[in-house]
Amino acid sequence: MPSVLQSKPALITIGALLLLVHSALFRWPAERQVRAKQESLLVAVQDASWGRCEKLISSSYQDRWGWNHDDIVLVMKDVRSQFMVLTLTMNEPVQSVAGGVGTVNTGIRVSGRPLGLGSGIQSRLNRVKKPATFTWTKESFWPWSWRLTKIDHSDVDVPETYQPGDLVNLSKGDFNF
Repeated sequence: MPSVLQSKPALITIGALLLLVHSALFRWPAERQVRAKQESLLVAVQDASWGRCEKLISSSYQDRWGWNHDDIVLVMKDVRSQFMVLTLTMNEPVQSVAGGVGTVNTGIRVSGRPLGLGSGIQSRLNRVKKPATFTWTKESFWPWSWRLTKIDHSDVDVPETYQPGDLVNLSKGDFNF
């Protein structure tokens, strides 16, 4: 037996690591993993933690508005820039997972201290009745590899004049999605 395995602290450490890996791979349900990622995304946007936000979004992100990974990060930055303080709360989230794809259907309640277009954003998003669908894909066998691959909401249209990262150039009259 190798000498490292004869040491009691080494055996305890190896046992703890094996237990942790087993729990992460087999005992942490995928629905909870997806829910945790969804909550992490909302907190990252609230905190303007853009590095963390970028890591949660897949490089293959695509949505019905034609936005990719970089675009959706800019959209999130645009929205966040219109609030001094921002709180995003999920309303009645329902998550499901099948075949490495998870969805979270939820309304998002927006509150905080708006600036500029923030009042319009807050008012409009809080009036939307249907939930948005966030699609998460497990990109490897690791339980923490879930990445956001799509956001969809049939009731949210974006003004044609809006380009991600350019919210400040919209006038309040253009912002009536």
